[in-house]
Amino acid sequence: GQGAHNVMAFAQALLEVARTVPMPHNNQPTEMRVGIHTGPVVSGLIGTKLPKFGVFGDTMNTASRMESTCPEAGIIQVSEKSHELLHPLFQLTPTGGVEVKGKGRMQTYLWRPEG
Repeated sequence: GQGAHNVMAFAQALLEVARTVPMPHNNQPTEMRVGIHTGPVVSGLIGTKLPKFGVFGDTMNTASRMESTCPEAGIIQVSEKSHELLHPLFQLTPTGGVEVKGKGRMQTYLWRPEG
């Protein structure tokens, strides 16, 4: 679905805009890695003095692992489940699988900006 398409479009725009911001210590473009996974989550406000919005659950943990195992900055790594919703609208390259803590080997896909 449309929700997965919107998340992917947001992630692409985030990477593009981040590159326009210079890092203060070296004046190089800011680079980020993004991980996307699809599934159920629980969300809510945490705290009373300075409430913070949080998203919790296995889906969020897996998305975090997609980011942390992403092989390089400036690209997006998505899980098989997200790939099923994003293909063929987005050009995604299979990684051949990535070892993910707590999950074992997962098939993942990478999106790289053109150019």
